[in-house]
Amino acid sequence: MANLSKFPRNLLTVYAANGLNGVVSVIAIPVAVKLLGLSGYGLLSFYALMASYILLADFGIGKNLLRLLAEPRDAEFRRRQVRVAAGLYLVLCAVWIAAAPVLMLVVPRYLFPVSQEYVAGLRWMVGLSILEFALGIPASLMQTSCAAEQRFDSYSAYSFLSGLLRNAAIIGGALVFHSALGVAAVLALRKVIELAIAGRFLGWLPATAWRPIFDWRSFRVMLSQSVTLSVAQILTSTLMSAGSLFVNAAFGLQAVGIYRAAYDLAGKIAFVSNGVTLVIFPKAAQYFGSGSLRGSGPMFGALLRASTLLYASFAATMVFGAPLILPSIGLSNASTVKLFLLLVVALSLNAHSLIGNELIQATGRYGRSIWFSGSALVTLSILFAALRKNEGMMAIGWAWIGAALLSATVADALLLHLCHAGKAEQISTLLVKLAAVTACLCLAGPYFGAIANPAATICAVVIGAGVAAVTGRGLLPLARAWRKERPVPVQERPAVWA
Repeated sequence: MANLSKFPRNLLTVYAANGLNGVVSVIAIPVAVKLLGLSGYGLLSFYALMASYILLADFGIGKNLLRLLAEPRDAEFRRRQVRVAAGLYLVLCAVWIAAAPVLMLVVPRYLFPVSQEYVAGLRWMVGLSILEFALGIPASLMQTSCAAEQRFDSYSAYSFLSGLLRNAAIIGGALVFHSALGVAAVLALRKVIELAIAGRFLGWLPATAWRPIFDWRSFRVMLSQSVTLSVAQILTSTLMSAGSLFVNAAFGLQAVGIYRAAYDLAGKIAFVSNGVTLVIFPKAAQYFGSGSLRGSGPMFGALLRASTLLYASFAATMVFGAPLILPSIGLSNASTVKLFLLLVVALSLNAHSLIGNELIQATGRYGRSIWFSGSALVTLSILFAALRKNEGMMAIGWAWIGAALLSATVADALLLHLCHAGKAEQISTLLVKLAAVTACLCLAGPYFGAIANPAATICAVVIGAGVAAVTGRGLLPLARAWRKERPVPVQERPAVWA
């Protein structure tokens, strides 16, 4: 490890934590499905969606705070931003608590309509999701401070333990209560233990951090920077939850359980993109804040094509192995397996697009992220409505592929445009994405009766080889330049609270 530069070491530590959590969560999903049943797991997924939606619908405070703390500013400026953010979070908590009675009436009736036997539990889940948000604020501030200082060894240790705690809460809650509401309560209350873990590994913020600033002028300044980002985050959160809403409205709660089991497993590819984005965002914010992007188009184009190849390789591996792996872990339902084949292709492509979107946000151009998430949401809605009668539950899988392909194209194009990339870079990046998705769908084709097995494999290998050749040719100049550069000592960033 001593010979590694700081950036690759950070990636490895984050990946190790996320990868271990991914393994544990793969075990937790089928256990929860078995103990709660498909309908119960579908109901629990609604709680997870509400909690994540409340977490993301925070006016972009957390993400914007990370960018501000990562920029080259003096310590006093950074200290004040943390205290202003703490004040805003408290105001936001008060708003959510005031809105809770209305949400308890609206959510079961309009957002997640369920049969009468589940209505009371769903109403309690609304309150528990707000409680989880409020209890998680102190740890969130510690996470942001730690990430801004790029102390990823500490961050990874915390991420691993908090993820382990979350999966233990799911399994333990299901074993003890055998109900989605019981699991939701355990998930919310785990935040108390998580706070102690955050203090131990991320480091407690000093007493001044817990004295929030309630200054409306400071609030307006921070919100003027972050509100656009919040719109993008809300759209992204809505995109991630829309599939459950569509499936529930069209096919019922049991179908939601099938969809979420496949979606949650396929979504584990996000640990790769989450690792990259976590490490790259503060670094990119520093880079974009101190220099021009002009001339960096070829570099970012090559990296985007390499990212596409990486995620497509993961998707192809999962498509190839899923029919054997899923039944072995207790998910033998034919619809779950087929839906997983489609979703793993879509969510792998979506994970790639998140990297481009994260780089766009690091430039501070939050408005462009709205195009990214908005285009995906609109595409998902239109395709599902058009396909559900003929394709049944598989419509959500095909709709996700179309939405992910469009949003990835938008994200890559917006980033390359910021870098003043030429048309050749734009076109080659698009063609690599189309070819990679085609190769993955060739492998999945036999399970849908679209193509014979030998032909599917040959087609996927030929297309994949072409994608690898194009990608490798673009990376060679970057690799040569990397080898020629002499390592330059990097000055460590001062701590936020120095």
